[in-house]
Amino acid sequence: MESSHRSKPLLLLYAPERALGGGKGVGRRYLVGRLNFLNFSGGRVLVAARAASGTVLLPALPRPCAGEFLELTWAPRAGLPELLDTHHLDELLVPDGGSLLLVRAEPVACDARGATLRLPENCRSCRGRDSRRERGERITACCSQEGARFCGRLADFSAEGVRVEGDAGATSFNPEFPVHLMLDQGGELVFSADCRLLRATPGILVLRLERKRVIPFAPARHREPRFSLSPPPTVTFSHPLTGGPVTWVVEELSATGFTVRAGADDPLLVPGLRCAEVGIGFGAFPAITCRAQIVSRGKSPDGRGIRCAFAILDLPPREQERLLALLPQEGAATFTEHELDAGALWELLFDTGFLYPEKYLLLAKDRRAVQETFRRLYAGHPEILRCFTCRDATGLVGHLAMLRLFRETWLIHHHAARRSLALGAGLAVLNRAAHHINALYRLPSAHLQYVCCYFRPDNKLPNRVFGGAARHLRDPSRCSLDRFAYGIYQRTAAGGALPAGWDLQRAGEGDLERLVEFYREQSGGLFPVAFDLFGRQGEAELARSYRRAGLKRKRRFFALRRDGRTVAFALALQGDRGLNLSELTDCVTLFVLEPLPEPVGDTVLALLSGTYREHRMPVLVYPHRYGAKLPLGQLKEYLLWILDLTHADLYLDFFSQLVRDPRKGRVPPEQAEPPWETTG
Repeated sequence: MESSHRSKPLLLLYAPERALGGGKGVGRRYLVGRLNFLNFSGGRVLVAARAASGTVLLPALPRPCAGEFLELTWAPRAGLPELLDTHHLDELLVPDGGSLLLVRAEPVACDARGATLRLPENCRSCRGRDSRRERGERITACCSQEGARFCGRLADFSAEGVRVEGDAGATSFNPEFPVHLMLDQGGELVFSADCRLLRATPGILVLRLERKRVIPFAPARHREPRFSLSPPPTVTFSHPLTGGPVTWVVEELSATGFTVRAGADDPLLVPGLRCAEVGIGFGAFPAITCRAQIVSRGKSPDGRGIRCAFAILDLPPREQERLLALLPQEGAATFTEHELDAGALWELLFDTGFLYPEKYLLLAKDRRAVQETFRRLYAGHPEILRCFTCRDATGLVGHLAMLRLFRETWLIHHHAARRSLALGAGLAVLNRAAHHINALYRLPSAHLQYVCCYFRPDNKLPNRVFGGAARHLRDPSRCSLDRFAYGIYQRTAAGGALPAGWDLQRAGEGDLERLVEFYREQSGGLFPVAFDLFGRQGEAELARSYRRAGLKRKRRFFALRRDGRTVAFALALQGDRGLNLSELTDCVTLFVLEPLPEPVGDTVLALLSGTYREHRMPVLVYPHRYGAKLPLGQLKEYLLWILDLTHADLYLDFFSQLVRDPRKGRVPPEQAEPPWETTG
């Protein structure tokens, strides 16, 4: 490990009688070199000032030294002039990496500004204590216990303990109870933990850090694999407590964290410490920047030094993409970082029947617009699209994409595969997507709280994977499955007026609450939270992300009321042609809360279709039985599957078994309806 602050360890306790009993002799030449290095790097030394009442360690800044005489400038300290009147200068303590140089220096001059010392020909190198300490730099410390509170600055720290200095008042703390410590750097909390009180004197608290392991996220059964890379990457960051740059070599790296090795006495690796900007470097490539937290510290397997683990707390979307692309990927399916060959993708979609003739006829006249949408979407916009592919010797054999549909929800779609590979290309890309989701869903910047998928009930693979998972979990609050009717409304004439007492207006909070109540009774599933019905700010941020990709996105809510009572609710999504090839991102989802007279339903659809292309509007209807009562042409059925990733482990339990034995998850047709879906 390299660090500009390795040269500035301090001692919490000073025991010269113990230090003098061992160590080796060091000449003046080496001592002067260390003193000049400390001057160059802004380091400090300690001067032991003795009196009958005890010994006090005074921090000082060494000035450039030519040989025999050393000039010191005292670091700011309250009551220093009075202390110098009652104490005499004894030893000089000089940091020397993991050791300490103990110097019997002779005082030549001393005042409130500094001192001049005569250096001896030799001094001794010794270990002052088992744990080195570092000086805190501009760190605000706040300690609390029951009703007591003490705030000041972090004076020094190690992996074992901290010393906090401030105004008088620290003596009110009780050593029988834990003290909660918070460390703040420039307004950002970098450390928080319960500690044990070792000593409290007026203006000083000494605390022991007893926590050796931190759990930043809920424990997961399915962990991402760790890799020892060659050559190994490095991690570099500005240490939150010292402000100095530090660098370690990475022993193991995964999509969720990494481990480093350091010396046993290294004070910088404090479990629980949060690091705002950590760079993971891969040689000449630009470093991947993330937020991380030290989560554990323990002996290395060979007993030489320590091993510390860091958890990645957050990672921007583009950095997520880079990290996953640099890690080894098992199997034939890969997470695609670079632009995908559009020609190969279109060929796959046609050859596999994903774009069957009837679907293509609906897209054919807009094929140029659809191709342009794909070109923009696949041009590298990880904040709204993730892509997974599978290849063999013949080329592209499998594809799956994830589109960010709502603030915290991603749509799994465009899943197509040729018959290939032992596992099957279709399962291979699903497996890669599952690993991707598991690696990233805890990160705030991933906006990955829910995943969803629309699929036809007769589509065997998604019904086995997604439908099978919902049937396996049997809890719609974790994993829901709702049936919708789907059809195309084509307006042939201008929409008429609604009958007296009926009106179609933008939906308000009351309409949303009525919809949620209705849906809870019908399904109890995840639609309201996953589709962010009450979100406003998140929708604006998502629309900006689409605009940056050259794409459009618009969402509106409408409520149909009869005599002031909400009887239907419409979610109108509008996006570019081809964003989803089944037009599920450019459609109206209509919730029929109470039966509608046929003319009213026709009029409502005519009014809603006014802003859609050529007044042609795809419509999803819930409950699905009401689809037959609306003028939607030839109807299809879609199942909407949603998973709350708080329960990702449960889904991965099921999916892992399915990958090992693809026969699992199959159900007889008569059991295809989930037992909780009584209507819709």
